Amino acid sequence: MPLEAFIFLALLLVIAVKGYTTHSINGLESKIRAAQSDEADISERLQATESSLRTLEKDHKVL
Repeated sequence: MPLEAFIFLALLLVIAVKGYTTHSINGLESKIRAAQSDEADISERLQATESSLRTLEKDHKVL
């Protein structure tokens, strides 16, 4: 196998690995953004629930 062919195949391998890595990183970033969005939603619901609980506890103390 001539040296040029070996270099060409190595270059193709590098390009393929780079493309796969970029695709994988983009997928992971998308999953991270989705998880952060879910976390924000859960945090908002938790705060609302805690607020409701405090209100109920205050009402119970008044009774």
